[in-house]
Amino acid sequence: MIRQGDRLPDTPLATVACGQLVEIPLGDLLADRTVAIVGLPGAFTPVCTGHHLPLLIHSRARLTAAGIDRILCVAPDNPWAMAAWRANLPGAEDFHFLSDANHHLIRALGMATRVESLHLGTTSRRWLVIARDGVVLRLRVEPSVLDVTCTGPDAAVAMMDEVATAPAPGPELALVG
Repeated sequence: MIRQGDRLPDTPLATVACGQLVEIPLGDLLADRTVAIVGLPGAFTPVCTGHHLPLLIHSRARLTAAGIDRILCVAPDNPWAMAAWRANLPGAEDFHFLSDANHHLIRALGMATRVESLHLGTTSRRWLVIARDGVVLRLRVEPSVLDVTCTGPDAAVAMMDEVATAPAPGPELALVG
C-alpha cells in the first residue's frame, strides 16, 4: 500500500469532455499543485452521493483556504458515469471526476477491495490522499466503504494543518571529530 512520502504512480485516468473520452495521466493533474485525491467506491452509491461528496462540496472554500489547489474524485466507474455523476451533484463543477475503471490507480495504491455484500465486486476502498507535486504528504483509509470518518473535509483540513506544522526536513548532521 502507498505510504506517506511515496510518489504517486502516473497511471492513466479518464474523463469525458465535449462528449469525447479523454485519457489523462495522473501526473499531469498533480504537477506543481497541492491536491486532495478522494478515492470513492462507486458513482451514484448512497454514501458517496448522499453524504461524502456533499460534505466535500460544501467545504470547498475551507479546503482552498487550507491550501488545497485541486480536488480529484476517483472511482472505478466508466468515464461517462463519472461525468453524469458530477453533472448531478450541485456545486461539483470545481471538482475533477475521474474514471479508474481499469483499476490501474487503485491497484497501484493497494486500494482495490472486493465488496460482494453490496454487489460492488472489485472496487476502491474509501481513501483520501493529500499530495504536493505528486508526493503523498498524508493518507487516510476508511475501515469500510460505508464509513466517512477520516476522509471528509474535516480530515482534509486537519491533514493540511499537520503538513503546515510538521518540522521541515533539515540537513543531515555530520559528526565532526
